[in-house]
Amino acid sequence: MSPAKTSKASLIMVYHREPWEEHTVHGKAQWRDHRSPNGIIPTLRNVFRHNDQGLWVAWKKCKDPAQPDFQQDVTVDHNGVHVDVHRVPLTTEQVNLFYYRFSKEALWPVIFAFPGKLEVDESHWRNYVDVNRRFAEAVAARAAPDARIWVHDYNLWLVPGMLRQLLPHATIGFFHHTPFPAADVFAILPWRDQILASLLDCDLVGFHIPRYQENFVDAACNLAGARRIKTADVDDRFLTTGGALTTSRVTSVIEHPAHGQCQLGSFPVGVDVGAIDRIVASFGHRRRADAIRAEIGHRRVILSIERLDYIKGPVQKLLAYEQLLEHAPEYREKVVFVNILTPPADQIAAYRSVRKEVDLIVGRINGRFATLSWTPVRYFYKPLPYEDVLAWYDASSIAWITPLRDGLNLVAKEFVATARDRAMTLILSEFAGAQVELKHVIAANPYAPASMDAALRKALEMPDDEQRERMAAMDKIVRGHDVAAWADEFLTAMTPRHELRRSA
Repeated sequence: MSPAKTSKASLIMVYHREPWEEHTVHGKAQWRDHRSPNGIIPTLRNVFRHNDQGLWVAWKKCKDPAQPDFQQDVTVDHNGVHVDVHRVPLTTEQVNLFYYRFSKEALWPVIFAFPGKLEVDESHWRNYVDVNRRFAEAVAARAAPDARIWVHDYNLWLVPGMLRQLLPHATIGFFHHTPFPAADVFAILPWRDQILASLLDCDLVGFHIPRYQENFVDAACNLAGARRIKTADVDDRFLTTGGALTTSRVTSVIEHPAHGQCQLGSFPVGVDVGAIDRIVASFGHRRRADAIRAEIGHRRVILSIERLDYIKGPVQKLLAYEQLLEHAPEYREKVVFVNILTPPADQIAAYRSVRKEVDLIVGRINGRFATLSWTPVRYFYKPLPYEDVLAWYDASSIAWITPLRDGLNLVAKEFVATARDRAMTLILSEFAGAQVELKHVIAANPYAPASMDAALRKALEMPDDEQRERMAAMDKIVRGHDVAAWADEFLTAMTPRHELRRSA
């Protein structure tokens, strides 16, 4: 680690987390990958692999932001990637209120269409505004006048508008890693006007799929007075029929009297297929996967891997599995449901009741149906190393991914990339953005027990040839739109608004 360059940056990545975690070992700083898996961070790091004028802006905790006890500007060279990093100093209390309280208790429930869980505290909103302002000021102080600035996710919704005031000639892009809710749901937020005004100051706002893109357009037009400038049929890549997230038309440019034109686009995040292939081809991976198979025996593994969160629908999934065992006794002792839940941050109180309910249902299912030689649910409540996650994919027959709402869901794509030429099946919620891309999944409505039951039975009875055909078709999609292609596509689409206006 060394002091960062003092020259102005031409490309700035604005994300709440640093590119690596900093650890002090024997008085010296060392950088490591984050303990909690995050597929986006390695991708964003690689943007800087061939750009020596780039900067990454994130927070770092300290006792006193006025006199931080760490170096704010550093250069990190790690595993062949060189990144200049600016750390915005925040106290533990500021982070807790900004991220774990306001973002997760006020914004998160509305973004994922659970407004009944919304908690409004104006003091938390003021802290959110203050943190966003600190990020914007840090970026503006280090950006070239015509810099390209890529801001990420709802935690930093207000940064674009603040930056537009400070850097009127910068090119500002924003990407939503979550869904964007329907306009009438988004309208519930007391701060909707400020959020929309900020996003309308972007040159490009990106989403995973056209449905979220149109939800934003509806909100911008109906709530903020924007108007559609350019619309078109949805690209074949996203064209589906009959699904919950289906749309046939999409708006690519909107205009607002006070903010000008804003370009919109759909850029579903991909996975690092190359990294997955390297791990899957290794001797260690084969040993781990074979050990799982030996432990499970002849039974087929139905796998669920997700973070503990009410939006992931863990309770609904367990109830559907219990119903299958109750009404279809022929599957007993022939399948094992492996339920791997990654614990959320301790600060998020909303998830504690979900864990209690999951624990109770797992205990009930195993108590009702277990035999001396068979445990119906194998339940893990802990984070697993990525290599172990890929081994579980490899050893499983069915991936069961049925969130009640999800921006995309990278687990589904990772499972597909791991399958190769084997007979495996993916059940995916029709409320997960990835279902729009992965058209060969078995789609399920997690709110409808009959739909969940039918999807499970279809997956268990599907002929091997059909399983291979479906997985091969999805593998082609996943490999053709990997995570590197996602970053390139977004950055290429970041057209400055004055150029957009000339081409309109």
